[in-house]
Amino acid sequence: MRTAGFGAALIGVTVIGAIDSAHAADRHAGAADRRADAAEVVTAEQLMPLRAASARFTYTTNEGAHGDAAEGTADASQTVQVKIVAEDDARWRVDHATWKSQALRRGEGGSIVLMSERLTERDSDVRTTPGIAMLPGELREGQPITTRAKVRVTDLEGKHVKAEGEYTRRVEFIGRRVVETPLGSFDTRVVRTTEHFDFPLASADVVTTTSYLLGAGPVQQRIDKSVTKLGVFTDTSTRTLTLAEAWRDE
Repeated sequence: MRTAGFGAALIGVTVIGAIDSAHAADRHAGAADRRADAAEVVTAEQLMPLRAASARFTYTTNEGAHGDAAEGTADASQTVQVKIVAEDDARWRVDHATWKSQALRRGEGGSIVLMSERLTERDSDVRTTPGIAMLPGELREGQPITTRAKVRVTDLEGKHVKAEGEYTRRVEFIGRRVVETPLGSFDTRVVRTTEHFDFPLASADVVTTTSYLLGAGPVQQRIDKSVTKLGVFTDTSTRTLTLAEAWRDE
């Protein structure tokens, strides 16, 4: 009888422990759900309203080599213009001074789709198949969105194929940040985009951290790039743009 009683008590303790564990799991799940509900949500339209507009930014580059951009030579800051041009009701072009031009269109769910990127200084036109969302229609804080596509790089005239490979893009809304600019302080929403290009003889990683003023557009952007050729880490660079003249509709 004592053995049976001990067994019953043990079963009771085990059952109670299981119930307590279940309740604890429910509490943790409930807390996680509440955190998810409390996470801020932003839309592509809030971050980057597509309309004919322009702004000026201070622009600094730092070109490095062999693994450390900090050892490179920093160019003196200059002021450059970023301009959004309406091609038609559904397509836009974003010109970044003289070095880059992006072709954009509206996509599913309010997303902003990057159709191509023309890199003037490198005589390169970069296109993905299918076109990939530069900004998803909606981003929830702390919940990244990853997409993949084929990528093709040609010269600007499209006559010579430089490389073809795989492309991965990860976009994450990482929170709020107060950004200091020559125009003052701005309460911004920060989006980090991580791109990976995988080609037969080389690969590249580009991390772009952009601080957006809701309803206006980018206030600050940092672009960190590293290129690996034939398995050897060979080149890094950093570019930083900070708003110097406010966005103005045109």
